[in-house]
Amino acid sequence: MSQTLHVTAARLGETPVSGRIATIDAESASLRFEGEETPTFSCGELVRLDFVHAESSQPLCIHSVVRSRSEVAPAPVIDFEFLDWMSVREQLPPDLLPVFSNRRNPRVPGPQTDLSVLLVTVPGRNKIPGALKDISSDGLGVWLDPAFETAVHLNQSVTVQFRLPTYPYDLLLGAVIRHCQEADGRLIVGLAFDPDNTVEYTEQQNIITHYIQQTAVPPSPDC
Repeated sequence: MSQTLHVTAARLGETPVSGRIATIDAESASLRFEGEETPTFSCGELVRLDFVHAESSQPLCIHSVVRSRSEVAPAPVIDFEFLDWMSVREQLPPDLLPVFSNRRNPRVPGPQTDLSVLLVTVPGRNKIPGALKDISSDGLGVWLDPAFETAVHLNQSVTVQFRLPTYPYDLLLGAVIRHCQEADGRLIVGLAFDPDNTVEYTEQQNIITHYIQQTAVPPSPDC
């Protein structure tokens, strides 16, 4: 399917450059750029990606941030993380749903008993209590009281503090808010962990991965 999906990338106000999809999932895309028009995007830049399916004339615009750049011969590969990726899924036409259906890393739901999560906003140091909705090795979803809706916003840097049942100490990770949505009388906030603003990120990520492996339900033999 991705072979019939055309994509361009551009900074705001600049001429789009065509890329070739290396990998794509529900939250990100890696694009390969060839020729003299290779963009000079650097890590952290905000970029607009436009996807067009061969059988559709309506482009899908996804605002993204550059996460990494690899100067791989014969053409560089640039990794983009979608901003507010949950809203992206809501606007997908049916023919693109299969392309964006897979997560880069699986998420598992939080424990049936509410597991508390503390969000600390930066700057301001406002402490916002919440409950774990789900978690993966690179992010988590949190339930918040709707009263805190004005205290959080997309692309906001925060720290998250929580304790998993499989580990006796609190984890403390930097994160960026990628999604906010009210549902069932509560506010859902989706966060991506921020390795650059986390002490001992790899060690803490390994603890989370261990929890996911212990929690995930194994596939049925009949599948």
